[in-house]
Amino acid sequence: MSLADRVFEAAFGRQVSFDADALPVLAGHGWPGNLHELGQVARMMAASAPPAMSGSRLRLGRADFPPQLQAARDGGGGEDRILARHLHDTGWNISETARRMGVNRSTIHRQIQRHGLRRP
Repeated sequence: MSLADRVFEAAFGRQVSFDADALPVLAGHGWPGNLHELGQVARMMAASAPPAMSGSRLRLGRADFPPQLQAARDGGGGEDRILARHLHDTGWNISETARRMGVNRSTIHRQIQRHGLRRP
């Protein structure tokens, strides 16, 4: 059982497996928040899971992951655009941006610096 399996099973409260299309999303994300970020993403997904995700074993596919994870893998560098969009939408409220993206505030600050984003 992988670390991702254990983290997602703890968040969903049941066995979780990943479709083949979900694995590149997990592997392709840089996970700047490391295990903490992975846990936050899993808990956010569990909290917002539709009731149709029932049964004793849950299969997660690419479409089940937050858009920022899917887009970062698709765009190969779209992470800065996603962060900029969230910052714009929240009026550069770092706490709200972090909540929406499912990461810690310090991760948002690091990403702002890494991508050279500036408040308009």
